[in-house]
Amino acid sequence: MSLAGRLVGRLMPSLSARAAHPAPGIVRRGMASYTEQMEKTGRPLSPHVTIYAFPTIALSSITVRATGILLTVGCVGVAGVSATSGPEATKAKVQAIADSGAAPLAKFAVSWPLAYHFCGACRHAVWDLKGYGFTNAMMLQSSYAVMGASLAIAFLATSASLPADKKEEPDSANRGPARPLEAQSRGPRPTPGPGADRRLVAAVTRAVGVGAVR
Repeated sequence: MSLAGRLVGRLMPSLSARAAHPAPGIVRRGMASYTEQMEKTGRPLSPHVTIYAFPTIALSSITVRATGILLTVGCVGVAGVSATSGPEATKAKVQAIADSGAAPLAKFAVSWPLAYHFCGACRHAVWDLKGYGFTNAMMLQSSYAVMGASLAIAFLATSASLPADKKEEPDSANRGPARPLEAQSRGPRPTPGPGADRRLVAAVTRAVGVGAVR
């Protein structure tokens, strides 16, 4: 037998065995996949993330990152509007939202992500710098504390309002009658002192004496 015949003879049994026992996960025509076979037996191949109930600690950590993404998108959006339309357009849009009925919701949508991300950053700073609070019980307590503190700050910021800009208007009623321009420029007359009174009396006496002599 030739060399080629001997090679084909050796390869045929291995190819037949592979065809009879395919590798897991390979789908053949007329045969279910390995995943489907395991599902029929009630033993799925690998559990998926959707079947797990996320613990509070994981949700708190994910929320810190999500709020950071939201704040970044918001800052980039405001900067983009200011760069393309000018700062006055941004101020006008903010003022329009403030004057509408959606003002409380808009204030909460800005203040809560900022407060939560700040409180979460403080917690991570304590973890990184002090190495404190890494037990499951303390991490759970800090998660509730971050959520409670951020909600309190957000509600306070939502309920508070900055004072409106006051335009200075002249109050003519409290200023009294207007004085002539000459009187305003000269200012008030000085009050004569005792020496001035004596000089005035002497001048009047001399005038009366001269008149009597005449």
